[in-house]
Amino acid sequence: MCPYLHRDNPERLDELLDHVLEGNLLLNLGHKQFRKEQLKRIRLAQEFIAQRAHNAKFLQQWGDAECEKSRKTRDKEVRAAARVLVRACTEYRIGALWIQYQLHIWYIRMTLMPFLPIPQIARLRRIDSFDLLHSYLNIKNAAENLASLCGGDCREKLVEVL
Repeated sequence: MCPYLHRDNPERLDELLDHVLEGNLLLNLGHKQFRKEQLKRIRLAQEFIAQRAHNAKFLQQWGDAECEKSRKTRDKEVRAAARVLVRACTEYRIGALWIQYQLHIWYIRMTLMPFLPIPQIARLRRIDSFDLLHSYLNIKNAAENLASLCGGDCREKLVEVL
């Protein structure tokens, strides 16, 4: 499973979604330079979110497989941990899809209509009760828990990548 996962870079995404940093860029760069910087930041955010969504997809498949396997082995602890992972992955993938969609719209809008106000990416970190960064942390924790229950060196390999 681990060869299929993309290495995560949480600091970079956290930086892109930081209100203070984005505010400083807005204050210190001219309008034209900030627009150019935001276009780069939108592309980077799309890339990092897509990598995490890719990981969530594979981890969700793994959770489904472990849940199915646990039905045969009757291991309730593994089944419960697998369900938590699947739920966390589903939540992330749905929320991330909406955010990616919004970023895509902003990118097109900024490219085609440069006279419109420049959107602030940091606003997308939290949408209602969904927090993009916290949601992925839930996936990591759930995956580590399931890997611990599965035994072997699975957990160590996961920690390296996630």
